[in-house]
Amino acid sequence: MITHVMPFEENEARSLLWKRLPVLYVLVALLVSTALCVLTPPFFTPDESNHARREITIGHGEILVSVNPQGVGGWLDENALEVMRESDKMESRMEVRFPNPHQRPNGRVDTAELKSLQAISWGGPAAFSVFWNTAVYPPLLYLPQALMWRLGQGLGWKILHTLLAVRLTAAWCGIAFGFLALRMSGALRWPLFVYFLLPTLLSLQASCSQDALLLGISGLVAALVVRAIAAERLLGVGELAVTSVLLAIIVAARPPYLPLVLVLLLPALNLDGSKARRFALPAAGGTFVVGCLAAWEVLVRPLGNMTGPGAEPGAQVHSLLRHPAAGLFHLLVATFSPLPKLTLKGVALLGVNDVFVPSGMFGLLLLAICGIALAAPWEGLRRTRATLVLLLALAATVVGISLAEYITWTPVGARTIEGIQSRYYVPLYPLLWLALRGRLILLRPASLSRWGRRVLPIATGVLVVAVLATPWIAARRFYDSGLVAALHETLR
Repeated sequence: MITHVMPFEENEARSLLWKRLPVLYVLVALLVSTALCVLTPPFFTPDESNHARREITIGHGEILVSVNPQGVGGWLDENALEVMRESDKMESRMEVRFPNPHQRPNGRVDTAELKSLQAISWGGPAAFSVFWNTAVYPPLLYLPQALMWRLGQGLGWKILHTLLAVRLTAAWCGIAFGFLALRMSGALRWPLFVYFLLPTLLSLQASCSQDALLLGISGLVAALVVRAIAAERLLGVGELAVTSVLLAIIVAARPPYLPLVLVLLLPALNLDGSKARRFALPAAGGTFVVGCLAAWEVLVRPLGNMTGPGAEPGAQVHSLLRHPAAGLFHLLVATFSPLPKLTLKGVALLGVNDVFVPSGMFGLLLLAICGIALAAPWEGLRRTRATLVLLLALAATVVGISLAEYITWTPVGARTIEGIQSRYYVPLYPLLWLALRGRLILLRPASLSRWGRRVLPIATGVLVVAVLATPWIAARRFYDSGLVAALHETLR
């Protein structure tokens, strides 16, 4: 089933570049992600210190965190907490001085402060630390990182050296998922190649966040589904089981992604006819995903939810129920108005959502992505009903993200939504590409179909060059120095 060769792959087998994309991806991703693991200052990706807290407690066997009068959290080494607090203070001072991320200068990290943290080792007294927002996340996406935290602590490494090992573990696991997805999916290989090399994705993988694995698993789900679609067949029992388990992991980590279970129906919807028996196994897979989410939510319900400043979830829900039409209207406007900008940000955003690549380099990235989108060979959804269901799943997921942030992070009655970050949409990119591929074909000039074989190598080369520049950009933005000097400074 999973090893079935598709007609698409038989046609593309003559393309040497197409066959080499998985290896090319691994080489570029290993180089860039490994450099970003070193260059990104400690805990300078979104919520990284809280993800680390969760991982350390999991490493000590605490799958469900404890609740005490201080809040929801766990017991950690005080020395590790000190490093996290000092790193968070550096970030907070930057946010106070430059509230607009676009105005933050190069050299935003004080290397003298980093040096004072580099000497701190494990061995401090145990202290309770609150990390409410990551406490409710399931442990599976944290297991590789948790094991490395435990190993570093057991061997008495410096804490920042342990963090580097944890980041490398997460990045390399994410790259392994990416390689597997590229090997499995012929029809989606070009889009997935672009997806896995997005600077934002590589930056998130170079952290101890659960995003490091979640992003790779999302691409693998898309690869498994599209593999069946391109071969014009149903998902095999083994494929369906694997895809359902992967979806359950993703949805349990991010409940607003629940509508994505509809992708299990796409291979059946893409076939001619409407035989009910085709949908029995996909429906069972979707039920499994829903059951896993429900079971985990029951387990973590006593922990409650973290809320933003000024947010009142109960009052917000009451307000929406009292004024459903107006509430839905404002929610949809606040969701879809900033969506194009957030989607573009998700292409190349580094650090704590504050490092933007130079406009020229960003233009090269977009040019390469557009070139690949228009020139790459396409196979996929043939039937309108399959496309509509996929678009419905994506739209419902986007609205679900907004609704969750509106209830838990936004003041009552506000007409904007606070707390949404572009990284929440990045896992949706492969499926969005699948949904739009038919429209992209209509935009493609007739002449481009003949010249596509020549356009693809050029667009791929431009993409690779732009992505390889990411470590230089990080070195300049964080330390205002060259790449070699920044690597030397951070590895000392």
